[in-house]
Amino acid sequence: MYMINGREVNLHADVNGRFSDWDDMFAEAYVDYAEWADTGEEFTEAEYDEHEDFLDSIPAGEIYWDQVI
Repeated sequence: MYMINGREVNLHADVNGRFSDWDDMFAEAYVDYAEWADTGEEFTEAEYDEHEDFLDSIPAGEIYWDQVI
């Protein structure tokens, strides 16, 4: 579970390209979609910009792993 200012956020991760190595694939994962859990609304462009540092700090490989298993 991820929180921003006490509000839960749902995140989706993805990867670019194809990888021959699992470790590389998960290392290259990035957060590509974020939504507020309480409303289901995707972040606006301004919210993506406002929370960019937070989204970049998220271990996207872990999110991606949870999505593919």
